[in-house]
Amino acid sequence: MMERILPQGLHCVSTMDLSGPYELLLQERELLQRASEKRWRDFAAGRQCARDAICKMGHPSIPILADNNRMPCWPKGIVGSITHCHDYCAAAVANQSTYLSIGIDAERYRAIDDRLLKYISLPEERAHVDALPADLNWRLLLFSAKESVYKAFYSLRLRRLHFHDVMICFDTETSGFSAKLAQCGQEDESLLSSFQGRFSIVDDLYLTASWKTAEPALISP
Repeated sequence: MMERILPQGLHCVSTMDLSGPYELLLQERELLQRASEKRWRDFAAGRQCARDAICKMGHPSIPILADNNRMPCWPKGIVGSITHCHDYCAAAVANQSTYLSIGIDAERYRAIDDRLLKYISLPEERAHVDALPADLNWRLLLFSAKESVYKAFYSLRLRRLHFHDVMICFDTETSGFSAKLAQCGQEDESLLSSFQGRFSIVDDLYLTASWKTAEPALISP
């Protein structure tokens, strides 16, 4: 399902069955020594999807480890993202020569009350989603879109963004969205201040993806 909203050049593997069994490589298992059963299940499903997606690119199956923030560490030359919620898991990967980063997110339908909306959004975003057609849960889509942008940005700068650091604007005609950083704290972040994205709703599953295409000025020497 996630593959429906991904642009050309990205490879995706997803599953609706998180019960497994999913195989973990030895180094991946070492990351879960004190993990709960749910954490083990989600991690294993995500890593299996990620390794299968990398194999679709023609690369061998290798461990997908994690950094100190528990974010995936991708093999050299590959960018990717993993998401899981309840009974759905997906991983998307691409060559770094084509995409600098990718972020994906999946959410099951739930209400976002006014208090939570204020916490996750800027005033301009609240006015924006309130003006959109009432047939979709735009508040949840806003939350999910920000999650996907955070993942895409993290893989570039290895630091987290806060909810008010990003402004989302939806395009109902294209099922897309644009994302802009509200503030750029570093000089080169002016080049990373915008991301593209798409969204889709399948039954009660809300999916978003955000990415940054490769540009010469952003590729590390």
